[in-house]
Amino acid sequence: MLAEWEFDGDVGRRQPKRGACRPRLAGAGSLGFTLVELMVTLIIVAVLAAVALPLYRSAPTDAKNTEAVAALGLVRGAMRAHHSEHGTYEGPGFVDGALVTTRGVLSISPVDLEGRYFSTECYTFDGTPTQNTFKIRCTGGNSTAPHADEVETVVLTIDQDGDIEESSGKGFVAPHGNPGR
Repeated sequence: MLAEWEFDGDVGRRQPKRGACRPRLAGAGSLGFTLVELMVTLIIVAVLAAVALPLYRSAPTDAKNTEAVAALGLVRGAMRAHHSEHGTYEGPGFVDGALVTTRGVLSISPVDLEGRYFSTECYTFDGTPTQNTFKIRCTGGNSTAPHADEVETVVLTIDQDGDIEESSGKGFVAPHGNPGR
């Protein structure tokens, strides 16, 4: 290796001999990226895209989901207030299929349940409430909201414990957990 170097007496530093390969320092005079560097970068971008795209595609579905779950939580809160005052979930007009705003017994205004995807007509009793249990159903097919056609296959129910069940068309997934607990 020493044979490839010679001493430059005029300047006082070592220079490679003419015709010898010069060692290349990283970043010194490099004009581009190596193929390996480009491939690694491409793989990283592809993995990130594969993870991110499904999340972004579900955003509209999540918005619809949030609207229905929020309204069901509101109805559940009104039913719990009714139970606190009367000691039962039973009430006049609380029958299977009746709108939750029927007779104004619950402190819910029809305007409270109007949204972009779901309207007041969506929220009905699922069975007749008993002293200690109730179930409220949100049926997207009953909606008269501006974008009701996007949720016509959605059916969600909530019970007195805040447990949400869903039976709906493709792409709509109810959250796990209990809102408002």
